[in-house]
Amino acid sequence: MKSSRSQSAPTELWPAEGARGLVTLRQVAAYVRCSPKHLLRLVDRGDAPEAIRLGALLRWPQSAIEEWVAAGCPRHQARAAREDGRR
Repeated sequence: MKSSRSQSAPTELWPAEGARGLVTLRQVAAYVRCSPKHLLRLVDRGDAPEAIRLGALLRWPQSAIEEWVAAGCPRHQARAAREDGRR
């Protein structure tokens, strides 16, 4: 019996321009071309924008990710502020 699902998993598409909202871990990872696991490491280190937690789910505002990428993926401001306070 054949599955109705195709052999390869569908690519997580980035929402179209003007369709603002929250994006998933897989969508962000695909957008920045890294693995979901690596993206989680970046978030844990404070090198990526913080996620919004919805129960067990992580979501990011699409605009925050686009701004972060447009700026060259700098360290997240919270981490930079913490490190500046240590000096």
